[in-house]
Amino acid sequence: MKSLVFRVEHVYLIERDTGILIKQLSDSSAQALDSDAVSAMFSAIESFVNDSFSGEQGDRLTDLKVGERNVWVGHGPKLMLACVIFGDAPESLKADLRETLDQIRVAYASELNQANAGELLLADVDNYLHPILQSEAKESESEGKRSKSMILLGLVLIGLLGYGLFHSVSKRMTFDSLQSVLESTPGMLVTEIRQEDDQYFISGLRDPQTELPINLLSNIGIDEQQLEIVMRPFLSLEPEIEVRRFVKQLSPPEGVQVVYQDSKVKLLGVGFINLGRKVF
Repeated sequence: MKSLVFRVEHVYLIERDTGILIKQLSDSSAQALDSDAVSAMFSAIESFVNDSFSGEQGDRLTDLKVGERNVWVGHGPKLMLACVIFGDAPESLKADLRETLDQIRVAYASELNQANAGELLLADVDNYLHPILQSEAKESESEGKRSKSMILLGLVLIGLLGYGLFHSVSKRMTFDSLQSVLESTPGMLVTEIRQEDDQYFISGLRDPQTELPINLLSNIGIDEQQLEIVMRPFLSLEPEIEVRRFVKQLSPPEGVQVVYQDSKVKLLGVGFINLGRKVF
């Protein structure tokens, strides 16, 4: 009786930017896996590796071993091609993954360039993926560890999915905190906040008397260098800003206070102020 040296059990073609599964092929004798969970895990792998092990954007995870199973991943500009392998496949399979991605990139160049994120449809792409479902057999060996390997693989998939979800939620919370800080800053009117990776692009209106709340931004984990700000000047009528403007223009002497009371800016105290200057 023969046993497997290796068998490619599942092949996944995934849109890299969105993590959406475009196509899945499975060996007829392979144990079924949750395709949505697996595609989301592969999408989370890049963030996991970049955040935890490397600062280089070009560094990508290409293989992962769990017991007798390997997960091999090939990367293209817009697609990821991944396979789950039982046993030890030859290194030539990695070259097959790269070659298949290149063939798909050439054959579907128009679709890849024109489709919006999440809307990619590649008709008859199965013809390119079937050759990846390879296998090799030899004389029988013990398969006692197969069930444990599947359990370990499942745990790895769940762990990576959990990390991807945490990373996504954390980025959203930071974005919401940034928006709240800026919108609550007197003298600032934000019209747009846009995020690209770890950079934030902010536009709107800002009174000359308003300073960027750097300390508050630092408290939510945002550095000033992560911000690209384009603000047009305007005169805010908020009480705090009105008071700042009068203090700067009048330079009240000791004993004179500028306060906002009864919807008006008032001077309280005794002292000499040259009112011949323009306040605005």
